[in-house]
Amino acid sequence: MSYGISAICLDIGREARIRTSEFFKIPGLLTWNQIISSVTWLLKDHIFHHGEVDLEKRTTNGLPFQSPLLGVMLRGYLMDGKPKQDRLLIAKLQREERIPISFIAMLTILIQHALQEFSSGYKINNPLLNTNLRSHYHVVMSTLTALQEKAPDYVDLLQTGLYNQMITLGPKIIPPQTHNYDSLNSLTLQPKQTITDSQDDGNDSRHDNDSESNPKKEELHEVDGNGSE
Repeated sequence: MSYGISAICLDIGREARIRTSEFFKIPGLLTWNQIISSVTWLLKDHIFHHGEVDLEKRTTNGLPFQSPLLGVMLRGYLMDGKPKQDRLLIAKLQREERIPISFIAMLTILIQHALQEFSSGYKINNPLLNTNLRSHYHVVMSTLTALQEKAPDYVDLLQTGLYNQMITLGPKIIPPQTHNYDSLNSLTLQPKQTITDSQDDGNDSRHDNDSESNPKKEELHEVDGNGSE
């Protein structure tokens, strides 16, 4: 299946602009010069789709098409967005449990397009047209095709991995937190224990007061108890 510059490409393109800006924090708080420098570096050799991109240090892990942004876009559009017009596509992906390389290529060029809109240091909207995207799409498809021929296991892992990111919460899922439950339970008992202790102290205090105010009763009690006097 070839996606090329289709209606779905235009729909995801709008999603790509938002997600790409958020992911790379461009423009964010960057200056005009910093935006140009960052975008230039990201677009050079298509570094933007590598894994573990660090804009500040200008480093990546060197693994192509491993950017979490690809999975974020897939889930954002197909799962969270639930587009009615793409139900057949979603059903196909669920049957195959993998993302086709043509779809990966389309996502990649849309990220590239979103970054290029900041290449001047300012946001300039460029229409998602065949003339703007076709040549880039063919270049990325050639890269993926060659990768599939020379490193089939890598591409297989890439396709299934992106599918799993799409159907789950994605690469940035936060695991459930655990706590010291015994310690938490002991904290809830402390107020109760404090109340009980204060009540006991109050009873003891009242008993002492009664003894001091009625000494005769104490004396009588002692006499009765001894059976004398």
